[in-house]
Order: sequence, then C-alpha cells, then structure tokens
Amino acid sequence: MDSTSPATSESEGGAPPPSNTLLSWGSTQRLRPVWVGLALSIGGFFLSVLGSPASDANAANMLAGSLAFAALIYYFMMVHRTIKLIDAQPGWSARYTPAAAVVKHFIPLYGLFFLYRWPADADNYVRWRLGRKSRAGLWTSLGLFAGIVLRFVDVYLGLLATTASLYFLYVPLRRALGDIPQQEVAAPASNGMLGLR
Repeated sequence: MDSTSPATSESEGGAPPPSNTLLSWGSTQRLRPVWVGLALSIGGFFLSVLGSPASDANAANMLAGSLAFAALIYYFMMVHRTIKLIDAQPGWSARYTPAAAVVKHFIPLYGLFFLYRWPADADNYVRWRLGRKSRAGLWTSLGLFAGIVLRFVDVYLGLLATTASLYFLYVPLRRALGDIPQQEVAAPASNGMLGLR
C-alpha cells in the first residue's frame, strides 16, 4: 500500500473530493518556486568556476559553498512544502508528516529509496486528483538519482540536476492543486475592541 492514499475507502481510481471544499489556508500556501533553487545552484557554479583563478579564491569558494548549502536546504524546504500541501487537500492523507519526509532523506540506504518514494506519492495524488496517468514521479526520481551521481563529478551540477528534476513533478502537481477552486473566506466580523463587547 502506498504511503499516501485517499482518506476515503474508495480505490485509487475513485472520484476526487467535491470541488467546493478546500482548507481555508490552501489559498495562501503555494509550492515553493523551483527557480530559486536553480538560481542558487547556478550562482554557486559560476562563483566556483570564475572565482578559482582570482587572487581571493578562498573567499569565492567559501561563498560558492554557502550557496550550495543554501540550495540543498531549499530542496528540503520544497519537499516539506509539497508534502504539506498534498496532505492538506480534502480527501487525501499522507502517512508521513512533512518533517518526516525531510528526515527520511538522511536514513542510510532508505534515503535512496525515499528519493523514489516521495515523488511517487506526489504523483499518486496527481493521478488521483486529475484522473490521468502520469510518469512525473518516475522522471523526478530519475533526476534526483542523476543529481546524486553528478555530485561526485561536480557539486553544483548535481544540485542543478536535483532542483531541475522537480519541474517534472511541479507542472502536473500545480495543475492538480489548481484544479480545486478556491473557496471564498469571509472576513471575520468585528466584535468590538479586543473582541470584548
């Protein structure tokens, strides 16, 4: 059984939840933009390449290293937000929390499996929500594995492949999350100063 599944007893091919329900905070929460991770990876790559022959190469390499660390942290922030948004959708629940999704990357050997698992779970949500077959989770997983292999060649190319592979998943996921009409939330009525009346 998948680690994410519809909250109802319907099968995976069952009907999605009614489109008139959405959690009130869903309209303010969005997927993190992938371009930020790409910009951090590209910036670190150019700093490491262009800063090496400079007279202050140590400072350039330290700055490039901090950009690589920031890109890695941003990847984990994207994983956290993705699982959080999917778990908050009506009719769907994840068996692991967003924080557990991040921590599972650090478990030896299981972390490699989880690079396949969490995109596949997000892809299951896309399939369930849109009712179409999708291979976005598979392509994202292959990109994440390619990023790990490329890190042995060059850290920045690995980070670039890791971050860029999320586009495979984000395009159909945005479509699935955007398929739910936003519910209008009325402003709370005023009940006097400090709510005392």
